[in-house]
Amino acid sequence: MKTKIIYKYIVGLLLGGFFMLSSCTRDFLDQLPLDNISEFQYWNTPADAELYANSFYLAYESSGIFGNGLWGVAESDDFERVQYSNLFAGTRLIPSSGGGWDFSNIRKVNYFLENYQKIEGSFDEYKQYVGEAYYFRAYHYFKFVQTFGDFPIYEKTLNMDSEELFAPRNPRQEVIDFVIKDLDKAIEYMNSGSVEGGTRVNKEVAQLFKSKVCLYEGTWEKYHNGTVFGVSNPKTKEYLTMAASSAMEVINSDYHLYKTGDYKNDYFNLFNQIDYSSNPEVLLWIKYDDDLGLSHLHQRALTIYGNGGGLTKNLVEDYLCSDGLPIAISPLYKGDNTMVDVKANRDQRLVQTVWGTGEPIQILGADTILKWIKAPFIADESGLTCVGGYQQKKGAQPDKGLFLTSEDTRSEVGYVIYRFAEVLLNYAEAKAELGSISQNDIDMTINKLRDRVNMPHLIIDNIAEDPNWLYPDLSPLINEIRRERRVEFALENSQENFRINDIMRWGVADKMNGRRPRGIKFDVDLYNEMKVGVDIYLDENGYIDPHQKSLPAGYNFNPNRDYLSPIPTIELNLNSNLIQNPGWD
Repeated sequence: MKTKIIYKYIVGLLLGGFFMLSSCTRDFLDQLPLDNISEFQYWNTPADAELYANSFYLAYESSGIFGNGLWGVAESDDFERVQYSNLFAGTRLIPSSGGGWDFSNIRKVNYFLENYQKIEGSFDEYKQYVGEAYYFRAYHYFKFVQTFGDFPIYEKTLNMDSEELFAPRNPRQEVIDFVIKDLDKAIEYMNSGSVEGGTRVNKEVAQLFKSKVCLYEGTWEKYHNGTVFGVSNPKTKEYLTMAASSAMEVINSDYHLYKTGDYKNDYFNLFNQIDYSSNPEVLLWIKYDDDLGLSHLHQRALTIYGNGGGLTKNLVEDYLCSDGLPIAISPLYKGDNTMVDVKANRDQRLVQTVWGTGEPIQILGADTILKWIKAPFIADESGLTCVGGYQQKKGAQPDKGLFLTSEDTRSEVGYVIYRFAEVLLNYAEAKAELGSISQNDIDMTINKLRDRVNMPHLIIDNIAEDPNWLYPDLSPLINEIRRERRVEFALENSQENFRINDIMRWGVADKMNGRRPRGIKFDVDLYNEMKVGVDIYLDENGYIDPHQKSLPAGYNFNPNRDYLSPIPTIELNLNSNLIQNPGWD
């Protein structure tokens, strides 16, 4: 089974190179004609469909399947790097080409859907792979909507004289409905339950993804209504209702939260396992096997370099105390003078997400345990710094015995793409936005997540007022559901960019304007080799302010432009029917 799982990714790489098309809509002229595949006597057996479908999984290759970017968390109000976020700083430029405007994956899927009917044999033998094709087409089109809004819909492979090449973009709502239709087909065709140990998409993955799509669009249309990014006829209620119902389908499945009863370690241990094939929470993951050349350096990044960045003070302060109260009003809050204080009496998800003083960061053997003392390289120019000093722990596996050799840090720790917790939070948010949420809904979603880390339950009729709520114009319940989503998914899943996508769909990116991300309160005794104002910069209260010189005025997100990306110049020149996104003219 293990060899078959890994073989999927290797074959995917080979097929991806053969079938891949360039991003420019005209570059297909320079590619090997896809009908040449007949020379290999393809499309005869169900195995042909499986082999071709393997190439779809290259969509997840950018997660770092062969590199160091396994958890490549993007800069936001959760995570800061040496280079500040161009998105939130409002400094992005219109690219001449590229920029995500790429039809190669769509063409690859369309080619499959145009040819699988040639296969001889029962449809039941290969309908799983047909379902995968519909899922991946939906996956890519949803990414296009998130990036560009309106986008051309192509349901077939095109030739150089195809009129569709010069068509205008389809409205975003039409694209979302197209995505939902594809996902419904994927749900119909794909198997339920684990497929190849959870390394292939299945029915529940498509249902989870449908809940994600519908929640995104439902809230986008609600919170962007009346702006240049709104739609003429919002279907907010319809999308949110589908989000809740699709999430409930997965809630009623055999998947459930990973929980052993060890509330001080379960959340941490969820993200550092080598094999997720029997993990009840993980719907889809990437498997690694160094014998087949598949490993990554993520553990080196986390335990030595801080993953090239650090948690922000803003994120750390959003975690509740262990009494269920925010730090502004909880008598248990110890302050942030030291990392011991920061983590004392806090939500265990914070404790298990950021390294703390004295914790084993590398276990080389029974007699050799390296412990965390301070964030390394907080002012180093290598690009591998723990910017700000809050060093990411989530995803780390300190036990050196699980590394491949003692000389290096190649690791086989798996990478979780989708997990059950997401459907719980999708359901809770959709129901809250619909105004129909009950305490029972909260108990079976958010309070299940809190139970895992021994946190007090959220009670709808007894929500303590937080003077530091990020969205004071919204209800206390919406604020707490958004907080729960933020802390549960903190620093998670570079494929999905949870925090950035939430900020964009809620229309709240400009709330960061005029601010810069901060780090820990600087301790001169711990960092006595650093000179303030030269090696490191501090704000007026003594907190590390890494972008003080590079971003003196703080973030400057343009709410009339930056919620969507610009269309590359070459595409506008090639197709006069394309209209640039708002604010990028």
